[in-house]
Amino acid sequence: MKVNIERLVWTHRIPADPIVWASVSSIDASWRHNKNLYIGPGGKGGQNDRYVRFGKWLESNSHRAIEVPELGLSRGEVAFSNGRHRFAWFRDHGLVDMPVAVDPAIVESFRVRFGSPQRVARLHKTRFSACPGN
Repeated sequence: MKVNIERLVWTHRIPADPIVWASVSSIDASWRHNKNLYIGPGGKGGQNDRYVRFGKWLESNSHRAIEVPELGLSRGEVAFSNGRHRFAWFRDHGLVDMPVAVDPAIVESFRVRFGSPQRVARLHKTRFSACPGN
């Protein structure tokens, strides 16, 4: 897959929700607590073929804005209201930091726990795709 991660343009659906640049690994570690909604490597546990479809869509549409995932907290752990397949795809393709939208009521506590000082999407220096051939 030939997508220039650093050149992606991000957007979000709810302008009132602040954007937080977050650590993908920190979010993933928290999200794993939700056994029913967690999407594992390669889209395991995802809904239908959304994970695969997103990757195919991105390959042809990397020039278009990508909606950031929308996150909240449930029982102190990450909960997605939108974008869990997108997040899982980017996680599996080596993204280290990415923007997410959060409810204004939790923005500061979320930033403290999951925030990243980076303000650009970047890949791990050593690529670790869970999807062979990607």
